[in-house]
Amino acid sequence: KRAEIILAGALVLHEAMSLLEMESLTVCESSLREGIIVDWMLNHGLIEDRLRFQSSIRQRNTLKIAQKYQVNLDYSERV
Repeated sequence: KRAEIILAGALVLHEAMSLLEMESLTVCESSLREGIIVDWMLNHGLIEDRLRFQSSIRQRNTLKIAQKYQVNLDYSERV
C-alpha cells in the first residue's frame, strides 16, 4: 500500500538528494513508455509536434477521468 511506504520513500529521496548535493528535483509528467512511443511516432512521420501531441493525450486522459467520476463538465469549465 502506498500510504504505508510513502514516508520511507520520501526519506530515501531526501537522503539521496543530500548525498548528491541536489537542491531541487524536476518531475516529468510523462512516462517512459509514452516517451518511447512519441519518439517512434516522430521518427516515422506520424506526428509533427511532440508537445502538442502530448498535451492532447493529457487532455483526453483528464476528460476520461472526469467522465468516469461523472463530473459536470459544463460547470467545471466555467469554474
